[in-house]
Amino acid sequence: MATLKDQIDGVCKELKVTVKEGGLIAQVKAAAELCGLQYTTLKDTAAALVKEVLGESEDAPAADGDGDGDAVLTKVRTAEQRAAESQAKAVREGRVQEIVDDDEPVSSPPAKKPKKEFPKAPATPMRAPAPRKSAAPCCCDTLCANYSSTSKCKATVHACICATRGPGKCRSDGPHPCRCEDLVDGYSQTSYCKAATHECICAKKPGQCRAPAGTCSCSCSRGFAKDCRFTGEHPCSCKVLKSNYSSNSYCKATHSHHCFCVEGKPDMCREH
Repeated sequence: MATLKDQIDGVCKELKVTVKEGGLIAQVKAAAELCGLQYTTLKDTAAALVKEVLGESEDAPAADGDGDGDAVLTKVRTAEQRAAESQAKAVREGRVQEIVDDDEPVSSPPAKKPKKEFPKAPATPMRAPAPRKSAAPCCCDTLCANYSSTSKCKATVHACICATRGPGKCRSDGPHPCRCEDLVDGYSQTSYCKAATHECICAKKPGQCRAPAGTCSCSCSRGFAKDCRFTGEHPCSCKVLKSNYSSNSYCKATHSHHCFCVEGKPDMCREH
């Protein structure tokens, strides 16, 4: 059996510890410090070093009389080291069983964060309505007199100026008088008249008359046989049409026509 000195020499050789002075005790203290062991007695410390470094479990031989044999040498281990050693021991003894669960736990949906409620702004007091301005008077007639446009008038209700300035400049909503005759006299169209009921102007322009049907007088004798709107019996207008260099085919008479035969124009006569 190897002596204590041989064992400590083997420990120092493994740990590459070299002690020139102090003898065996110095070697044991240096090796214990390197291994993290607390030095108690020479015998116990040497036995712990042999077990730790050389892996020998038998008791170390008795030392040469240094130290007392009552102290116990312990190695300081951390919690992680103790847990690792316990797990390794359980694996070696077959006390570890791997449990595999095929059914994965169903994770519950994350809870919705409650909506952050912001403090409501205080209600803004309603402002009193601004006092209404007085209604502007209609100045359409004055604007026309000053050769200006009636679109500049700020009134909301306009007066009718059809009779004085013409329907084209009137902005009134009515009622309007009939100005068809004035429009015809001014070589304009009666379609500009804004009246709801129109007067007969067949004596001047039956083609533009907008009077209700059946209220117009006969205009054939005035040379307007072509556009005459009269619904009764028409007199012969062949002679008037001829004098106006118009065709007497427009004559709407149904009973008798002027005879042109006596004038040597039988081709124009509709009587014979």
